[in-house]
Amino acid sequence: MRFLFVYPNVQRVWAPRLGISVLSAVLKERGHETALFDSTMLRGPEIAPRFLRKVEEFQPEAIGFSVLSNEWKLTRDLLKLPGIKNLPKIVGGHHPTVDAEGCLKHCDYVVRGEGEDALAELLDALGGGRDATRIPNVWTRNALGMEARNEMRDLIGDLDTYPIPDWNIYAREHYTRNFLIDVKPGTRIVGQFEGSRGCPYHCTYCSSPHVMGMYKGKGTWRREKSPRRMMEEIQDFEARNGLAMIYFVDEIFLTQLPRLEEMADLFSRHVRKPFLFMERPEMVKEDKIRAIARAGAYSMSIGVESGDEEFRKRVLNRKMEEETIVRAFHLARGHGIKTHAFNMVGLPYEDRGRILASRELMKRVKPDTAQFSIFYPLVGTELRELCVREGFLPPDDEMPENYYAASVLDMPTMPRGDIIKYQNMLEILCGREGLWADFL
Repeated sequence: MRFLFVYPNVQRVWAPRLGISVLSAVLKERGHETALFDSTMLRGPEIAPRFLRKVEEFQPEAIGFSVLSNEWKLTRDLLKLPGIKNLPKIVGGHHPTVDAEGCLKHCDYVVRGEGEDALAELLDALGGGRDATRIPNVWTRNALGMEARNEMRDLIGDLDTYPIPDWNIYAREHYTRNFLIDVKPGTRIVGQFEGSRGCPYHCTYCSSPHVMGMYKGKGTWRREKSPRRMMEEIQDFEARNGLAMIYFVDEIFLTQLPRLEEMADLFSRHVRKPFLFMERPEMVKEDKIRAIARAGAYSMSIGVESGDEEFRKRVLNRKMEEETIVRAFHLARGHGIKTHAFNMVGLPYEDRGRILASRELMKRVKPDTAQFSIFYPLVGTELRELCVREGFLPPDDEMPENYYAASVLDMPTMPRGDIIKYQNMLEILCGREGLWADFL
């Protein structure tokens, strides 16, 4: 079948969604033809006509939308267009996984969770005229209009067995104008790669615990690609596009020391490119940092989120001591790895004292750069349920396209305007080493 992927990138930043590249490679291996409609640099009124033009040019036999929660409104608008009325419409990705019931009201099929096998089987069935109502991970309706909510299939056991992602389904600008292009001066091409799946932690602001629960009894949640397979993907990308810097999208990276040491041996000899990765403070150990530095690590982004230790443990379920956080940044710095700190403001029960605590912790850890994003209670998270229960958020609140710009919570401890004010002041200091002054 001819299958059109849709990337409704409302944030309008150059950053490929790796899942589309992976799914496209799987579908091509199964004999399907794929193309992409990418809204990254389009403004609102331009999107629908350009989308319909792509449909007219490619003549797809089915259309699939990869959707985050802030992209659902645009996706819903595109699904209503008369020009695709008679085509099978499929939605998948993060938002449909946690709100399949809501999404199924607007499309023909919802793919929940990992889509490699589910989407391929669905297209095989549609292309062959076979029953498509019994495919695991897929919700749809049968001939009588009744919902078919199929169970989850087992998690993918061996990530190495799937084809190398289809990097070039995206325009080259996603790599040459990538949102991380300025992290390391002189970088011209950034490639994004997946080394693992399945964060085992239970942070209350993240939907990963919800999805983990959906897969209970369906296999090992935490899975890692072998260093050799990671190297092969990187080399394939470089051969097709060139490469100056690598970004690993994994939620955590520093897990098994033998794997990191194998990665160091292979990458130091055959890859020799700087890379960025994300990590939790308690995962940062001396021997692991030593190995990852030898592999070529350039910068590590560490989730801090709040400088109030008691609040961090009780409300965010991040049970690390402040000294653990300080030590993580210290170890990275000692091995020549730059650091970036993730923080949030506008969390439930936020007040000036907690914001000051985050400022004070940043002064202690001295990150090379830091960000202070405004908290949004995502669908499928424990903190969203808390915000609704406490009356901070209406139950039917719909996520804005840009949830970094303003708070949506109405809290007695801090008005929205003050949250924005403090966030703006903290953001002024991002990237300015040594300027964590007493400015509040």
